[in-house]
Amino acid sequence: YLEKFRCVDHKAVTEVLEDFHKTNLCFGEVNDQVSCYRAELGGLLKKVQRNYQNLFQKLLTANIQIVEQMEKKTLQKNQEVVDSEKVLKKENSSLKNRVQKLEIILDARNCEIRYQNETQDALEREVKTLRNMVRAGDTMTEERAKSSALGK
Repeated sequence: YLEKFRCVDHKAVTEVLEDFHKTNLCFGEVNDQVSCYRAELGGLLKKVQRNYQNLFQKLLTANIQIVEQMEKKTLQKNQEVVDSEKVLKKENSSLKNRVQKLEIILDARNCEIRYQNETQDALEREVKTLRNMVRAGDTMTEERAKSSALGK
């Protein structure tokens, strides 16, 4: 059971495991010595040693569970980030496509506006020309009328 933690490359964990092992050995030696002289006290120390070992195992189990839960939460968060990133990339791509389409529409509208402005300018020039022609025609008509009135 403790082997699972021995493979962890962390100095503090290794030191704790070594201290536990040393303390457990000392407990065993003291128990052996006391058992020779007082069997009841030896039995009591044996129970204390087992409780100490069980408590240490529970602590290790709790730590393993905490680490596994943290790893699980971290993996879930990472997956959420990956999923969110995929969604954002799709949205980004969709928005880029929409921008391109809108740019094409804008270019078409700008061309249409330029064409309409050019057409408007041409029509205004034509109207101006026609006005000038009408004025010139009116002036000629007046001059003819004056010359006919003078000629009579």
